[in-house]
Amino acid sequence: MLSRAEREFIVHPDSVSKKYAAVLKIRINRKILNFKKKVDLANADLSLIASHHDLLQISIIPLVPVLRLDFALQETCNENSKNTDEKTYAINVLANNSFA
Repeated sequence: MLSRAEREFIVHPDSVSKKYAAVLKIRINRKILNFKKKVDLANADLSLIASHHDLLQISIIPLVPVLRLDFALQETCNENSKNTDEKTYAINVLANNSFA
C-alpha cells in the first residue's frame, strides 16, 4: 500500500524536492514490482482453480469479476505497450535519419 507521502507525490509531483521525488519514485516502483509478483502468483492460483473447479465441485462464480478485471488490465497493458512500441520505433527512425 502506498504511504500518504507517496499518494501526495502522485497527485502533486511538483510539491517535493527533486531528491525526495527520486526517493519516492524508487519506493513506488518497488511497490509496483512487489504487487506484480503477488498478482502473478494470484493469477496462477486462479488458473489452477478454474481448470480444476469441475472435478473438485468448487464454485468459481465469485471469481468471474476478478477474471474479467484481469482480462481488462491485460488489454490496457497491451494497448499501452503497443503505443510505446510505436513511439519508440518513430523515435528510432527519426534518430537514424538525423545522422544520414
